[in-house]
Amino acid sequence: MKAIRTLPAVSPSALWQSPWPLLWLAVTYCTLSTRDVEVGPVPGKFLVTVLALLVWRRHRRSELLPWRRPLLAFGLGFPALGLLVAVGRDLLGDETQQLGLRAAAEEASRFVYLLLAIPLMDWARTRRRPRAACAIWLWPVAALAAITWALYVMHLAGIGFDGSGRVGPFQGDIAQDPLTGTFRAFMVTDVLLIPAVVLLFARMHDDPRRAADVWLGILVVGAVFLSHTRGIWLGVVMGCAIAMVLRLLLGRPHVRIAVPFAAFGLMLVIVALAVPTTARPVVDAFTGGAGEESSSLRLAQAPQLLDGFGANPVIGSGMGGVLASGYRRSESTPWSFELTYLQLLFQGGIVGFCLLAWLPVAVLRDTVRRTLAGVSEEVAVSLVAGIGTLVGLLIAYAGNPYLTTSAGGLALAIALMGCSAGLVPRATGEQSPNP
Repeated sequence: MKAIRTLPAVSPSALWQSPWPLLWLAVTYCTLSTRDVEVGPVPGKFLVTVLALLVWRRHRRSELLPWRRPLLAFGLGFPALGLLVAVGRDLLGDETQQLGLRAAAEEASRFVYLLLAIPLMDWARTRRRPRAACAIWLWPVAALAAITWALYVMHLAGIGFDGSGRVGPFQGDIAQDPLTGTFRAFMVTDVLLIPAVVLLFARMHDDPRRAADVWLGILVVGAVFLSHTRGIWLGVVMGCAIAMVLRLLLGRPHVRIAVPFAAFGLMLVIVALAVPTTARPVVDAFTGGAGEESSSLRLAQAPQLLDGFGANPVIGSGMGGVLASGYRRSESTPWSFELTYLQLLFQGGIVGFCLLAWLPVAVLRDTVRRTLAGVSEEVAVSLVAGIGTLVGLLIAYAGNPYLTTSAGGLALAIALMGCSAGLVPRATGEQSPNP
């Protein structure tokens, strides 16, 4: 209950007197909004997020926050480059921009949600304890898990769903699978369950006697299972495994030589998931092979996206770019593919992809070093959870289109918030651990 009291009170006057109520509103809206309310062509959650960022900028009193340059390169630099390329190719009549600039703007807007990491890290810095700082996002995710359980209970009570995936204000894949007879309650915001499970796992590993963490863990893990999504399952498992390994390494300095080899192995796993044709036997063993529908879609996308990248390898085909071959994964968002990293390589080229890769590389390198160098016990829990979450998300995003969604950007922002625990901002932008 102490964590709940750290949440700001939302009132009309408080929305302008402090940046935190609007930040909480933006986080909650992005977590629970699966059928957004649009203002003209603009999603409501985009407007709330931008407003929260502007209000935070007006009120902020902190110095520069960690990883500022790579974070801005990811959240602003990459979409700006992609929009510029899209405009140029549209003027030239390039067929990869046949959807027009509205599609480019739509995709570019999905990267804005990552910028919530900036006020979230500032929020965490103003809390006395890392555990209290998590309340601003953990309780909305717990509400999402509770909604998932409620849908399952409705199914057990005999309430039938029409198979449209829409239940009241929620939209996703909410129905009973006719092939397996298994009920599935999946919504795209379920990607936010990954940071919740990893954080609770790290907390319980540190202190298994906290009943609140145990019950929250049961609630959230159950929601992960009910989603019946392998990408989220894999992200959770790998994120918890990384967190556990780091906790073990803290007390065993003599085995830290294995960290570079583990990092190399992790990179190979991400490549295998992002480009399944490079490791087809291994991928088939986990996914069921080309005979399984979702696996066959990914195997078909890889060569198509690689061919598209080869046509414009340096700066890509721009935001909203589609394959000139005519291949589509989705008619509603033709520019979106399950193989997110190949999609962004195709659209942003080598230059754009380097802007994206800068952030996770910088964050993981710095945070692992700080963790192994020695920090307080409470900060260590936040750091290993942040690292585990970031790795779990990178794996989940490799084969699923979560990154180019509001929830995917917010989940990444939450991972950065965890990795920033124990940092003291300096006016120069350089960071150092708390003494």
